Amino acid sequence: KALKVPDDDTYDIVTKRDTRVSRTERFLIKQWKQLLGLKSLSLGTSFFEVGGHSLKAIQLIYILQAKYHIEVPLCEFEENDTIRALAKWIDRHSKESDRSKNQHFEIRPVAVPRINPLCYRWKDAYFEQISDSSKASSLISRAFIFKGRMSRHRLRKSINIVANQHERLRTKATTVGSRFFEEVMPSVEVELGYSDLSSLDPDKAMHCAHRSYEEAYTMQMDCTKLPLIETQLFKLSNRKYFFIFTIHHLVADGASIELLFKQISQTYSELSQGDKPSIEPPRFTTQQYYRAFENWIQGANRKRLEKYWKAESKDLYRYKLPFEKKHYTQANAQYSVMETYRFKSDWSKFIDDFCKKQKVSEYVFLLTVVQIMISRYLNKQLVYVTNHTNTRRTPPESEIIGDLTSSVFIKHRLVASDSFVELARQLKAKVYEVTENNILGSPRLSSWEPNIDEPGFKASRHFSVMQSPDFSSSLTLPGVSVDAVPRRKRTTDTKVCLVLSTLKEDRILEIHYPPKIFLRNGIERMSFNLQWFIRLALNSPELPLNQFPKLADPKSACQRLTKKEKATAILEPVTT
Repeated sequence: KALKVPDDDTYDIVTKRDTRVSRTERFLIKQWKQLLGLKSLSLGTSFFEVGGHSLKAIQLIYILQAKYHIEVPLCEFEENDTIRALAKWIDRHSKESDRSKNQHFEIRPVAVPRINPLCYRWKDAYFEQISDSSKASSLISRAFIFKGRMSRHRLRKSINIVANQHERLRTKATTVGSRFFEEVMPSVEVELGYSDLSSLDPDKAMHCAHRSYEEAYTMQMDCTKLPLIETQLFKLSNRKYFFIFTIHHLVADGASIELLFKQISQTYSELSQGDKPSIEPPRFTTQQYYRAFENWIQGANRKRLEKYWKAESKDLYRYKLPFEKKHYTQANAQYSVMETYRFKSDWSKFIDDFCKKQKVSEYVFLLTVVQIMISRYLNKQLVYVTNHTNTRRTPPESEIIGDLTSSVFIKHRLVASDSFVELARQLKAKVYEVTENNILGSPRLSSWEPNIDEPGFKASRHFSVMQSPDFSSSLTLPGVSVDAVPRRKRTTDTKVCLVLSTLKEDRILEIHYPPKIFLRNGIERMSFNLQWFIRLALNSPELPLNQFPKLADPKSACQRLTKKEKATAILEPVTT
């Protein structure tokens, strides 16, 4: 008769005939021995008591996710850090995964009426417009310089052909009685504004065009009226034009604009050759996507996401950066300014080589630097930032025009003895966990989601790290040289946002911040510290985190840069 196995039973060798140990426990015993270099271990011993640490935990998590095809959050691993507890957790969630198959939701071609309730993306924006008509809309604007012979009539026709293929670009907000809805119109007409500045001095003409580009971000778009797109074309001189494309964030995100530019380019090229435009509507509409996403959120994934967010919401604290102004309110932020820099070519190559060697993305590299920098500013180990990520995962979704981004909340507890490389690998696993497995915080989808207006989450939005698509090659016109113009931004916001992007061969870093909240000298010093930490990380990737300089002193955090410090810059301003 088999005896009951006590919690502290130790196994030197486990045979296939040993019925006291499950298959999952047997697999875990084998992996723990290989990973930790052990000859024997107990089913009840903590992983972290026999030589395991966070980096080895992440390595084991990768193995488990590949073996059992389930996500294993680090917080769950830490709570179930014995073989017996982890095996039970894996067996339970493997069964749930087999039943639900919910790694990603499936869009279905369901019939969607012409008038629908406001989706979660539109509610806040519409109500803000009603309550404060003077507030600038949330817009995305891009500009290009055209050189060569082009047809503005053909460009306008191409824009309209593409716009009418996407129901999101034909959608406006409307009211029926006292209720608010979205209404899809049969068609939309986008005008191409045109101004001839060729009679002006070339510098003055370019200045006027750039001023219009800056103003494009602060204009107001009434979401109850179509179109939610505005285009302008300025003739600077013979065969030289300045093109501005502005769209409401309600109907597009960065990936959508990249797709629009490619489709406009294709249509313009076909019209130039006398061919019939071949662009077709996407297989699924934005409304069908939103319905599938909301059903997926509210279905079998609800408990999983609730549990994740409950764990992530623990231990939050309200932090204040030393270069914030003493007295301000969120309401008087007014607008954010944007400063654009490019990495000097040699340092850009260093970053590229480092990322390839360590097998991390440029985004993870920047995120790691920022996490360390915030930690040294606050003198705390628990650090968190926000980001917005694209939720498109399958080919049908990549055809959809709409705002399909979701908020990602990345919290991590830094270990002082870990090196930069170790932290980068940990954050790589964290980013994978919250993006590839759809552990997302989509704004106010339902009651389980953390309220980002609460103090802890509002504070976490003081820093954001994002990556933007490269638009420089998205718009191409036959016989015309097209150069993307570095973007300018002035929108209402309350955080420092670092955006990593590329512009042709250049690696670009944008720094957005509201001057009503953050001190200018402090932002300049923060930029210097960021570059300082990047140099340290590239030159000494094994440097422990506690040996990075401390930045918590409010006086030194706002000191003006000296000439010697400016000479060490690895970023150079991008002027327009």
